[in-house]
Formats: sequence, structure tokens, C-alpha cells
Amino acid sequence: MPIALLLLVALSGSSFVGPASTEFASALADFTGKSVKPTDLRHLSCKGFGADEPTEAACSWQQRVGGSWKGFSTYVAVGGRGWHLIDEPGPERMAVRAPPRPCLVAERASHGVVFCTPKYVSFVLAGRTAGGKYSIYNYHYRLLTHRGGVMHRGQRLIVFQGKRYVGNYMLSPQTTVAVSGKNVVLNGDEYRQTVRLDFSRKPPTKIWANGEDEWFDPSR
Repeated sequence: MPIALLLLVALSGSSFVGPASTEFASALADFTGKSVKPTDLRHLSCKGFGADEPTEAACSWQQRVGGSWKGFSTYVAVGGRGWHLIDEPGPERMAVRAPPRPCLVAERASHGVVFCTPKYVSFVLAGRTAGGKYSIYNYHYRLLTHRGGVMHRGQRLIVFQGKRYVGNYMLSPQTTVAVSGKNVVLNGDEYRQTVRLDFSRKPPTKIWANGEDEWFDPSR
């Protein structure tokens, strides 16, 4: 039986096991582009989403960073090549924390684009552009639109100027977001491109990401 099929059978069973530490370390290394050893991880725990998403799960773990252990969580999926991450690892999952104030501000200002209350949501500060002109947040969400419906997931780049929500861009759920000087740097979409967005004057009206044009959705 192919490995992917075996993993899918395990996911659909009553007892969800998830990736072993060696598999998870390999998935982390592939996603981040950095060396991760199984001995760098501890307390790995994964929980499946059941019938809504039988091939995906939420995982939490502790990872050795420098001389200390830090807690992280992310989402994983299983496919033809085994386990892989479908979300950037983050220490501030809103599944276990109260929604941060900027998320609540964005929720009110975006009129239905940003949600802070679903269980599987994260809203993490990626950084501030040079001079502190713009604050860039990495927003991931999983949303069940109605009982018995399909779980939807997505990612957006959220832009603030001071304490004011400015707007957002739609991204692929596998895109990492970082800030370097006056640029916002995107990596890790399905095309493995590095995209630099110039925020020296204002948020670009249109960006190239995920292999297609994405338009800035300004505050209404």
C-alpha cells in the first residue's frame, strides 16, 4: 500500500497519531529552509480535524531555539510525498490566546474580510517597515461557514499605519511574510518565488504573488 494511502487511512481512523518527530522535523526543514533535527523538538502533539478535513491537522510542539525551548503551533497535511506544513509556524495562535487588539480593529474596519473569533485563526506581527511607517501582520484563518459545510482556509497580509487598519492582500496559505527595511518580503508560495514589495511610499496597488496578480483591498 503506498505511503500516502497508509497515512490517509491513519487519519480517517478513530485514533489520530500524526507525523513522527523525524517526519515533522523534515517537514519543518522543508518549509523554513533551515536545518531542523528531531532532537530539536519535544512534546509534539497533533490533532486531526475529523471529517471536515480528514487529511489535515493542527500540531503544537516545543523547539530548541538558542539555549531555550519555545512553544509553537501550525497546521500540517499529508499528501503523496508525506507530511508538509500548510501554515507558517507561529507562537501566538489565537486558538489558545485572546484575539490581539489589532485583529479586532481590522475585523471592524474590513467589514467581513477579517475574522478574529473562529477557533483556528492567527494574527501575528511580521514586522514594521523602516521608520515604523507601516505595521505588517500575517493573518491565517480556517472558517466553517455553516454546520455541515466545508472548512475554508486562507491567508492575508494585513497592513496598518499607526493604529489604523489600511487594507490587505490575499496570499497563498503557504506564504511566509517578513519585513526588511522598506520592503515586505514574501517567500514560500507554490512557485517558490521571493517577492519584494516596496512600501517606501504606500502599499502597492497590485502585487505579483502565488503566480498571479493580487490587488490591494483598502479599508472601506
